[in-house]
Amino acid sequence: MKLRFEVNQAEAFRRGINVENSIVLIEVDPKTLPQDQRDLIADRLDGIDVCELETGASSFGEPAHKWIDEDTKRERLAPKHVKASGPTFKELLEAVRADEQRFQQVKAEREAQKKRESGLSAEALEHIAAFPPREVRDVR
Repeated sequence: MKLRFEVNQAEAFRRGINVENSIVLIEVDPKTLPQDQRDLIADRLDGIDVCELETGASSFGEPAHKWIDEDTKRERLAPKHVKASGPTFKELLEAVRADEQRFQQVKAEREAQKKRESGLSAEALEHIAAFPPREVRDVR
C-alpha cells in the first residue's frame, strides 16, 4: 500500500538527507506491521494520505482536511499531512506517534474542561463512572 505524507525538508537537510519534494510517497505492506502500528496509521488515512487527527469541534478525531496554513494564515481545504523528519517508514511512524500524543493531550484537556463545566466534584464523577445507570425494562 502506498502512503503519502509530508517531510520536513529542513530537518532532513540538517541530517544530510536529500528529499526532493516535501510530500513523499512510500510503499508499505500492512501485513508485515504490528496491529498497533496499523491502527495508528489507519486512523489517520484519507485515501493514501496520512493526515493529522482533527481537534476541531465538528470533526474531532477524523483525518484533518480543513486547516489554517501557518505561513499564509489562510484556510486550506486539503489533507493536513503528518510531518515526518525524513522520508522513511520509521520516521513516518515517529510523526504518527507524536500526532497521537498531541491528540490524546487535547482529548484529555477537553474531558477535564467538561468535568469542570459540569460542576460535579471528582468524587461524584468517579461514582457515576463506577455505577452507570441500569437499563429499565417494562415488565407489563
